[in-house]
Amino acid sequence: MYKGIRIVYDSVIEDRILKILKSENIEKYIKFPKLEGVWGKELRHLNSHIWPGTDGIIFLMLPEEKSVTVLDKFRNFKKKLEIDVPFMIVVSPIEEII
Repeated sequence: MYKGIRIVYDSVIEDRILKILKSENIEKYIKFPKLEGVWGKELRHLNSHIWPGTDGIIFLMLPEEKSVTVLDKFRNFKKKLEIDVPFMIVVSPIEEII
């Protein structure tokens, strides 16, 4: 069984996320950079002078066993992350890859 993992993040921390993926020898992923996002009333990344910044998404598919160690690394990463920095991971089962 595989897991679909979507990492949604503030672009400011992209290098740190990619470093974790590299440390786990993950070389296959899809990156969606420079996205605009609204995280709440006072936290928006709309790439404008009023709401500066952008977000990104990295999508990867991992065997379930590998996903356990990778997700543990990201849980530890999130615990140490500054409180205002948007970051979340959405995990879902993958029934089939064609």
